[in-house]
Amino acid sequence: MNERLKVGEDGEVYRESLDNGASQNVSAMDDIITQINDPNAPLAPIKRSIAVEIAKANRGLIEYSNQLTSLGSLDGMKVKALEAQVKALRELGKELMESDVLSKKDFLNFDGPKLAFVLEEFRQGAMDTLRKIGIDDGTAQQFLRQWRDLMMEREPNIRRSVDKLEFETTEKK
Repeated sequence: MNERLKVGEDGEVYRESLDNGASQNVSAMDDIITQINDPNAPLAPIKRSIAVEIAKANRGLIEYSNQLTSLGSLDGMKVKALEAQVKALRELGKELMESDVLSKKDFLNFDGPKLAFVLEEFRQGAMDTLRKIGIDDGTAQQFLRQWRDLMMEREPNIRRSVDKLEFETTEKK
């Protein structure tokens, strides 16, 4: 519990509690960090907790700013610390929003092993289909080679087109 000695108008010395509702000032940062570390935690409650922390810091700023003319440099440092806390919490909120957007963004790694696997499965499916409709293996192989060559010619345009796609347009389809 923080206390300060004050001298009243009558000259009497008494202790003043600086608690100012310390039970209400308990930081929720540990809870916020726990929620951030949970990839399944919804963003809205985390942002709400950050907003509460910002509000608490702002309340402290207002209280200390109102008293600043009569307070010493130690309390002035508290005001600066609260201001820094508000800035840090706002930045945390921005980072959360950015990470949420990035986690939902649709990335396509043309050179990655997953895409190579999927394309090989499609190629094998096409080969099986050609065999099923009675096309001999030689003709089917010739078709796949021609198709591969054509797609290799188109690959740069496909990559450029994919890079231009916006997240919102791919999500709605």
